[in-house]
Amino acid sequence: MGWKKGDYPTLHKNMVADIKAQAHYFSKNVVIVMTGDLVNKGSYTRLISDAIGTFFKDLKEALSEKVIDLFFVPGNHDKVRSDFDQHMFSLMEGEAVPMSDDYEELLDKEKNSFKDYKKLITKIYNIFGAAQNHVLTSANTYGVDVLTFPP
Repeated sequence: MGWKKGDYPTLHKNMVADIKAQAHYFSKNVVIVMTGDLVNKGSYTRLISDAIGTFFKDLKEALSEKVIDLFFVPGNHDKVRSDFDQHMFSLMEGEAVPMSDDYEELLDKEKNSFKDYKKLITKIYNIFGAAQNHVLTSANTYGVDVLTFPP
């Protein structure tokens, strides 16, 4: 990869520069929605997490105080894959999979499969000062806020 701490791809730097150049056209009611895959294949290394943090710091600077909120929806790559997932992928690909009676134990590990994702989006919420708007509740939401609307 060849990155140093806090560095991120040029494509993303160019995107932030474009947003900054256009920001004077934006109202003061910008909502950022991330629809998944902050990382690739559940890889939350220090280098990658720092790069994502730096990207969002630069985005905050580009948008100044115009951002009123952020929302995140995890993608399929944001999850840390468990042994159970790996067995299921093998089954789908037609490979032989060693079977055992330990599926309940494997399924319990799923509760932590979004742990790193939750830490990362909490860090991003803090960058924007929006953490108080988002209480990361149960594992059922994987860190996603559940919105309710009046009937």
